[in-house]
Amino acid sequence: MGQLCSRGSFGVVALAAVMSLSACGDDDAPQPAHTYAIPTPGPTSSTPVTSGPSATPTPGPVPAAARADSEAGAKAFVRFYFDRLNMAVRYPEGAWLQGLATANCRFCRSNDDVQADLRRRHLHVRADVFSVPGIEPLPFSTRVDRAFQITVIEKGAVIVNAQGNVTKREPDDGEWAEILVTRRAGAWLVDDFREIKPS
Repeated sequence: MGQLCSRGSFGVVALAAVMSLSACGDDDAPQPAHTYAIPTPGPTSSTPVTSGPSATPTPGPVPAAARADSEAGAKAFVRFYFDRLNMAVRYPEGAWLQGLATANCRFCRSNDDVQADLRRRHLHVRADVFSVPGIEPLPFSTRVDRAFQITVIEKGAVIVNAQGNVTKREPDDGEWAEILVTRRAGAWLVDDFREIKPS
């Protein structure tokens, strides 16, 4: 199993806008159940359910391109993980991140916590937050452990409650980071993640 040179706290930094929800109003008061409009589905991110007006998208399988046992497959999986992270904060009732990370990934556990907190507070993010426009392999990668330097763009999160009212807005941001994905049982999993601090 591989590991990046040092672990940082990027998972907390990247999702600080969402994790700071506890400061926004009386979040423990009872809230009505969520209803969502069905988004235009992307080619790999979800399988929509269209059984009624309150239907929500549900996670589909990992696409073949993101399962391929190659550098290109590992890159596709990294982008797929961030697509799923967007869905997790937009539609926190779904199991968007399940089975996509090892138990070692603290970044991934923090993302699970964010999703659970949104779900408990009946809040969600209005639109996609994360994109990964840049991804380059790192020289210490192996066939089993693929490490990449990535650019993560964070479009300012707009957090809304069950009534559609905005409770918080965050500014745009961007980070450099390193991510490690590992090959297990024919699939890629996120195993480690750290922010690259400015020197």
